[in-house]
Amino acid sequence: MKSPLLLFIFISISLEALPVAGAYQPTDDITVDCGSSTSSTVGVRNWIGDAANRSDYTPIEKTPSSIIARANSSSPTVSGQVPYYTARISRSEFTYTFNVTAGRKFVRLHFFPSDYLNFRRVDSLFSVEAAGYNLLRNFSASLFSDYTSAPTFHKEFCLTVEADRILQ
Repeated sequence: MKSPLLLFIFISISLEALPVAGAYQPTDDITVDCGSSTSSTVGVRNWIGDAANRSDYTPIEKTPSSIIARANSSSPTVSGQVPYYTARISRSEFTYTFNVTAGRKFVRLHFFPSDYLNFRRVDSLFSVEAAGYNLLRNFSASLFSDYTSAPTFHKEFCLTVEADRILQ
């Protein structure tokens, strides 16, 4: 039996190949730069800051306690690079809501494990749910980064959004 990590890496590689081969054109192309108060264009992508005034992507918080922060890192491969240098950090749950068309969606989460303010990278565990699926559960980006020797990385998921057309 394959370990979940090996299976997951295979899925990530397979999904990455789709856009390169031209087989997939997204109907909803949403890029959020968590913790940023500005929008930035990198290549052909326009990253929208979730901390900007009147941002369409400001998260909903059960207990308004999240903070925005810049990474405490001197990594030359990441210095100031969108979307890796800013973050939204919280000790309690928060939710992003996206209005999308119904159908299959590819979700890519970008990570740069770093120390942020009073949050040490080695102490960070979190979970991510979307469209009723558990994408990550008690995930440590720090441990994954250390294991793979990758200062930045991303995780990709494929899920289906039903007729209500809301992705949370």
